[in-house]
Amino acid sequence: MNRLYISGAAAGIFLATSVFTAYYLATDESAAKKVPLSSEDAQKTLQEDGYHVLSKSEWDDYQKNLQSINQLKTENQQSNKEETVAIRLSIKPGMASDEIISLLKEERVIEDTDKFSTYLNNRDLTKKIQTGTYTVYKNMDYAALSAILTKGK
Repeated sequence: MNRLYISGAAAGIFLATSVFTAYYLATDESAAKKVPLSSEDAQKTLQEDGYHVLSKSEWDDYQKNLQSINQLKTENQQSNKEETVAIRLSIKPGMASDEIISLLKEERVIEDTDKFSTYLNNRDLTKKIQTGTYTVYKNMDYAALSAILTKGK
């Protein structure tokens, strides 16, 4: 590039900057600032846009109601949880695994005999069940229950 092109580019940048500066200084700042909305106007605008506007007292009431609802939910969940009930299970020599599974079902330690039977069969644990008396709990998971029955603990 030669010197003439560079001078032309510099002059263009200078001219553009001058125009923007003049426009910025010439505009009235008070026209650019809008008059702040009153509370009523702001509330009306928000409601038109689909928002819900609450007063301080309405918000406090809402928060109290929400807290009481959450507390009731928590109490309900706690009351719905079953207590952990210990059950003594006696496995005698010669008992078949199906008998043991039926006994577990009767005592409500397990909910589905077929699922537990399949669980034991898939892991080859039916022949590893030990005789003895065990303490088991209602709704134990299959892994913990099978560990107790096969290790004799």
